[in-house]
Amino acid sequence: MNIDRATRYSLLAFIGSFVTVAAAVTNALTRNVLLTPLLVVMAGGMVFALVMVVAARVERRRVRKASEPPKPLPPTMRFR
Repeated sequence: MNIDRATRYSLLAFIGSFVTVAAAVTNALTRNVLLTPLLVVMAGGMVFALVMVVAARVERRRVRKASEPPKPLPPTMRFR
């Protein structure tokens, strides 16, 4: 399966958010018995998802800029 880097980052962000929700549901089902470890997992999942979303946006912007034709030089710098 060939997917671009930005899509891969977005999927990783989705997995990170899924881990966060799974930890919250587990915390609710166990009635705060495992509160501290699950809070760490939730915080880690949220930070990971945020980093992956930002990385996907940066990657999409990089790809878009690379595919644009170069801007022409201003007339004063053409013949230097």
